[in-house]
Amino acid sequence: MMKTPIVSVIVPVYNVSQYLDQCLDSLVNQTLSDIEIICVNDASTDNSLEILKSWGQKDERIRIIDLPENRMVGAVRNIGMKTASGEYLGFLDSDDYVSYDFYQSLVDALKPGIDVVTTKYTMRFVEHSEQQLLQFNDTVDLDNQDCVKRSIAAYGCRLCASIYRRSYVVENQFQFPEGVFFEDNPIVQCMFLVANQIVVIDNKSSFWWYRINPSSIVHSSFSDRKFSDRLPMQLLMLENYRKYHLADIYKEEFSYRFFITFYH
Repeated sequence: MMKTPIVSVIVPVYNVSQYLDQCLDSLVNQTLSDIEIICVNDASTDNSLEILKSWGQKDERIRIIDLPENRMVGAVRNIGMKTASGEYLGFLDSDDYVSYDFYQSLVDALKPGIDVVTTKYTMRFVEHSEQQLLQFNDTVDLDNQDCVKRSIAAYGCRLCASIYRRSYVVENQFQFPEGVFFEDNPIVQCMFLVANQIVVIDNKSSFWWYRINPSSIVHSSFSDRKFSDRLPMQLLMLENYRKYHLADIYKEEFSYRFFITFYH
């Protein structure tokens, strides 16, 4: 009987045969060996599924879910969360990859009662490795929970730069909207702001490497649907703020974020 993994990493896969090997290599070679890698193939039309099967034959920690029809990223992540057995959940897009010590660096910061562990330096860009993105600037007191949360409410947070206690996610019934673009916007901030305790590691070397993939959903060409999906997703974020009793606490921060999204 396999013991419960510490982290289950959920990887949505759709037509990424060009980048999938690098993503999976970064996961199977993590210094944290006690992980589960859940790859959900979203009806890819290239050879992504064959690549997944090849890796699955070499590493039993890889679990493959093959969807018969395209469901988009929100549904794929929800399916992965339902399937996961790890104590904590991680998320990684299949055209990105992480440093080999990325998940170990997050797990090393775990203590009882922690719902979320995240990073100060979130990512480096694959094409421009000298560029790194800060999730929190130097004015944020990383030991002050209110300060950290207000920064998240105003400026956002990064789903893939963190791990989340699975029981906490289940208890709060966190789900991604399905069948829409920008599916992470309405729920990810709530996953941070509802937490009893967030730990932010001041990482210097462990990174999530982010690829600006022109064929990905986010970076592919503009469409009317992308524009039309953005407003209801922001309104759903407000609905979730109310559902989780965050709207009054972070009213000014939410108003600022709404303004930046639609007017600035």
